[in-house]
Amino acid sequence: MFDIQSFVPLQSGNIHRQEQCMSEENYLSLQPSESVIANMASRIFSAYLQKGEVNDTNADEYIKKSTQLAIRMANYADTVCKSDGEWMIEKSTGAASLL
Repeated sequence: MFDIQSFVPLQSGNIHRQEQCMSEENYLSLQPSESVIANMASRIFSAYLQKGEVNDTNADEYIKKSTQLAIRMANYADTVCKSDGEWMIEKSTGAASLL
């Protein structure tokens, strides 16, 4: 069974125990879109955890899989949904078109 309490992924891709990483300080500065992807990926990863598919040997694989799926979903949403900033309004006619 995967022990989420002791899992700390590092950039090297190796799984390390919290005790080994407690003295290290890690700082992240995510852009808004990166934060959305990370949030989506964490929910997908959580679903894999709940299904019992994640263990100590494949956690990094599932993190990558979850993130890739989150990116696919975000790209699809960006394709089918347009935000206010992606519309151009023609002032003379009031007609709207995509940028």
